[in-house]
Amino acid sequence: RCLSDWSSDVCSSDLHWSFTNAPGFAPAGTTIPDQISAAPAVVRGTNAVFTGSALRIPGGTSGNTAANSIAAYIDLPNGIISTRTNITIEIWATPLAGPTNARIFDFGRTVQAGDGLGAAGEYTGAPGTPAPGVTQASDNIMLTDAITDLNEQRFQAQLNGGTAITEDASLTTTAGVQHHYAITFTDGAGSFGAAGGRWQWYRDGDPVAFLDVNFHLVDIEDVNNWLGRPQLSSDLMANNDYAEMRISNVALTRNQL
Repeated sequence: RCLSDWSSDVCSSDLHWSFTNAPGFAPAGTTIPDQISAAPAVVRGTNAVFTGSALRIPGGTSGNTAANSIAAYIDLPNGIISTRTNITIEIWATPLAGPTNARIFDFGRTVQAGDGLGAAGEYTGAPGTPAPGVTQASDNIMLTDAITDLNEQRFQAQLNGGTAITEDASLTTTAGVQHHYAITFTDGAGSFGAAGGRWQWYRDGDPVAFLDVNFHLVDIEDVNNWLGRPQLSSDLMANNDYAEMRISNVALTRNQL
């Protein structure tokens, strides 16, 4: 898609998933095609439902649950972050409840080895795989829709098991109301200059917070790219409706968003 601002035309090759299938159950293994290229999203876990306007994931378990009984989440393809220099992640989602530390998204890898069926630090969600045990993020960029309730949110970036950089917010949130969540990364911006970049968090077009980091997107090992599931396995699965998601290879401005 191409967007025009005051000074230039901005064109990006997007990934675009729409979760507006006809109403019905979405069992584990259900695929949602990428509308731009061959990069399908996959439903993992149990009790996901298409409402006709969104894919609903139910919450109700922690991340430390076997694949055949974990609450449903959406598994996106590996490498959707690390293959870019700049990025915009847009998600249209509706929080339905506020489980502790539930995620809108969590992208990265774990410190632990993974389930042995994919890359290092990857939990594939393949049927029959056991509960992962205690896992923590090594690399991640994540946004919660709740810390202890829906009116508390956290945005976090971390690399190679180092100290997580976080910003918390207290955005008034009503269960059942859809929001447009957007995260951008601008390479070379922020306090680290050419050694890193700036993550910027928006909700409904309004800037919320930013994180300056001393790394680039290519440094992130993004093999667990999840909507609704935490890499910290003791945290809870989300209870959200997901209507749509887009990824662009440019950092859109506030006006463009």
